[in-house]
Amino acid sequence: MRMARKGAQPPSNVPDPSATLLPAWRRRPARQRLLLAAALIVTAIPLNDAAAAQLKPDLLIYESGLTAVVRDSSFKGGRLPDTTSVVGGGRAATFSNKPGSGLQFYFASASGSSITIDATGYAGLSFKLAAASSFSPSDSLVVGVQVQVRAAETVVRAVPLRGLLRNGAGTTAWQHVFVPLAGLAGNFLAATASFVLMNRGTVQGPSLYLQSISLVRLAPPACSGSGPTPSPRPPPAASSQSLFTRGNAIFWPNGTRFSGRGVNVFDTRSCGACRDRQSVAEAKRRIDFAVDNLGASFLRLALEAYAPTETEFTQYCDPDCNIDSKYLADIDALLAHVKARHPGMQVLLSAWQTKAAWGFSSRGWPTAATNALWSKLVEKLGKYPFVWFGVVNEPESNSNGAQDSQVLAAMNSAVSTIRAKEASLRQPDHIIAVQGTREWARSLAFYPAHPITAGGGSSIVYETHPYTSSSNFDRYFFTAARTLPVVIGEFGPVQAMTTADSEELMRRANAAGIPWLAWAFHQRCSYPEGTADMLEDDSSGGCGVNMPLRLSDWGRRVKQFL
Repeated sequence: MRMARKGAQPPSNVPDPSATLLPAWRRRPARQRLLLAAALIVTAIPLNDAAAAQLKPDLLIYESGLTAVVRDSSFKGGRLPDTTSVVGGGRAATFSNKPGSGLQFYFASASGSSITIDATGYAGLSFKLAAASSFSPSDSLVVGVQVQVRAAETVVRAVPLRGLLRNGAGTTAWQHVFVPLAGLAGNFLAATASFVLMNRGTVQGPSLYLQSISLVRLAPPACSGSGPTPSPRPPPAASSQSLFTRGNAIFWPNGTRFSGRGVNVFDTRSCGACRDRQSVAEAKRRIDFAVDNLGASFLRLALEAYAPTETEFTQYCDPDCNIDSKYLADIDALLAHVKARHPGMQVLLSAWQTKAAWGFSSRGWPTAATNALWSKLVEKLGKYPFVWFGVVNEPESNSNGAQDSQVLAAMNSAVSTIRAKEASLRQPDHIIAVQGTREWARSLAFYPAHPITAGGGSSIVYETHPYTSSSNFDRYFFTAARTLPVVIGEFGPVQAMTTADSEELMRRANAAGIPWLAWAFHQRCSYPEGTADMLEDDSSGGCGVNMPLRLSDWGRRVKQFL
């Protein structure tokens, strides 16, 4: 999405997952009230028996009874007396499935005191589940972990159980359930407090039975050809490591698939609204709201600059709108804030505006001037392993693909520059996003047969901006996602894309585990104005520093899918 300029034409009913912090968990483990703090941000992987057989239980939580490492802190009548001889035998932990209740087992010391454990080395939670009667759960029935995010402050990170069940349904027969962890809680897994299954809704469901609850080391193979199998013994997560790609997927350092969901946020210039009032504090405030209130687990930071010749814009810049040391210091401050406040967050740095400032060609391709700027950014900001580098914004036109090879050559050149700079600074390979070759980055159709080769093609993702009807999704990017790691960098109800199209995209991307970033976490950065802005405009037409941050209808819809 480009900023609207005068005369320019830029190209289910899910419950509200409001993030509520819990009371100090260590002080009140039996009386805490648990509310969902993050929605589904991992691939939903219903397991077949062959896949389940590859899971290696490493830390048992429940096996015919609670193990020595946990205690029961279930709430609101969530746990019923354990049941024996359930659907063919065995002893099961029984969840009442009452509205507002939860089955919760907290990690404990030998004396029974609550503790946290480091779960970063585990691929996920595994258990067997059966129901008293067949049912189709709503997204209010969730499963996950409770993690400590700051001193005396814990949250629950959970996903709808439905997406992990075969055919989205529970039956009286046992089925294996696997909950990937890294994409669920990121670095917060280093302080994991408990296992939780809870009913956030208002409807009583059938009792559920759980057996063989454990943390496992081996992530399951992707089902139905949806992705590659992670390494059987993934390396432990480390803050010094970047994510990496393999096959058609993106992985955390511990080998668990990354399927982040989030929004486009803005730098101190704030989509032109704050060119004359550039505020690091305001940019931080909005990032915090996007993560803490909206529930984003992935951010695209739109980097905005103007060339000296663009006087129609630079006349409003104070002190300037250059890509210089002062600007890079501001971006550095934003990333340092993300690192400290939101560990595990991934940030895609996008060379967004304008073509002249970033040295793009007239068609929006990278040039030698663009590459020089990326070398400068890598030197300043490459110290953060969680940042990704988005080469350009949107390669334009080329609807018939006649210039695909030229776009590819330009992208390979930019990737080579970035990799060379990383190597000279002894930095690990960051994720690099290359954009679609056609129609303002909509189409990735050229890349499956012609992937990026620079730097060995490692840690490359392919970014699409599919402002289009859902009827075009497959040919633009879902087909490419079968063989390439795809990121949806922008979308929203503008141009040919309706709200229904946007919601269909989020549903399909969530099911496929494809990361996405909705446009735009701002009050005035879409065309026509307001159509894809997630915030109500309470700025009186100004910068919006310290304005109330209220979600628009589009913002509320996005929140439902995060």
